[in-house]
Amino acid sequence: MGVQDPPEQVQQDINADRVHSFEWLSESTYKVVYDLHRFNRQNTSTNADAIKIQHLENRSAACEREKTNLVEANSALKEKIQLLENRLAACERENINQGEAKSSLEEAFTLLTARCEQLEGSLEEKETELQVGRQNLVRCEHAKTQILQKVDELTTESKKICGDSKEAIATLNGLILIEQEDKEQMRKAADSSAAKAARKIQSLEAKLDASEKSAGNLRSKLNDTEETLVLEILLKDKVAEQVKANETLMHAQVQKISEQEQTINNTNNQCMEEAQMAWDDINITVPKAEGPSEVPAAKEEHPLPDDGVSPPKKKQTKTEDIPLPIPLKGAEFVSVKAAATYVIAKACNKNKGIPSYISAYTRLKDEGLVPVSKSFQDSVSKATWQLGHCLG
Repeated sequence: MGVQDPPEQVQQDINADRVHSFEWLSESTYKVVYDLHRFNRQNTSTNADAIKIQHLENRSAACEREKTNLVEANSALKEKIQLLENRLAACERENINQGEAKSSLEEAFTLLTARCEQLEGSLEEKETELQVGRQNLVRCEHAKTQILQKVDELTTESKKICGDSKEAIATLNGLILIEQEDKEQMRKAADSSAAKAARKIQSLEAKLDASEKSAGNLRSKLNDTEETLVLEILLKDKVAEQVKANETLMHAQVQKISEQEQTINNTNNQCMEEAQMAWDDINITVPKAEGPSEVPAAKEEHPLPDDGVSPPKKKQTKTEDIPLPIPLKGAEFVSVKAAATYVIAKACNKNKGIPSYISAYTRLKDEGLVPVSKSFQDSVSKATWQLGHCLG
């Protein structure tokens, strides 16, 4: 809020008016008194002097009246001065209020500045967290890519190590066909449930068209039927989730086996040495796709030199691997049987020197790689028996 006159200008106006009024009054009074004294000193009695005296008296009376007017003007001036002083005090109070308001605004500005700085710090922290989250996302994507590459490599490796044993391929294909039949039955059951649901919906629509006049009763029946359908759908979803969870659990177990592959490889090195000695002793042959072929005898592979000292034994040459199926659908086994067959065949391949399904199953069981699920163990037993039969 502003004022019309600043306090300094008001004070100057007051002082100027006061000095001017008193100077003019003093000068006029002095002139009248001076003229009277001069007249008295002349001491004349002429008519002209009388007229002059009368004129001076009139002038004196006029001066008195003017003096009275000046006194009244002085009073009015004092009132004006008082008003100006009051106005000056009001201006000072207003200046004080403006100073207090300015202080309040400065405090508010300081608080707002501090709050802005705090918000800027929080924003920087959030941006840092967002950057860290983006970096973690990039690392996760990179890890996912590496995992997918590893899966592709394992799949390629599994394809490479497949052998030519027709009996094993037939057995494994039979297991895959059984699994496909199970999947077909599950699909048919799902289609049947969907057809039943569709028939129920059609029946409800027919009832709705036929019962338009009794809308209240139809609405209650429709609500009951919808609840039944929701329960059936929830039950169906729950069954699908359970199947998905079982497949995920099986995939996790297979991943656990893959993680322990290094430990099994270390154990198999010792088995390879034992197998070499066993093969040298009993001269075992392994069947192939085109027919059986004999492994050269140990004496033919390692003839004794003339000095009669046996050279150091070499590791056995590569034997025929048991062909592995591709029992995968995406990144999961299609069934428990396929997973069991894959595990046993892979274990037999690692024991190239002694392709014994019993020793492979026992080793897997001792190392905790065979779950306690009875259905899984039954599938493992059946698969190992068939593999052992094919291996002779």
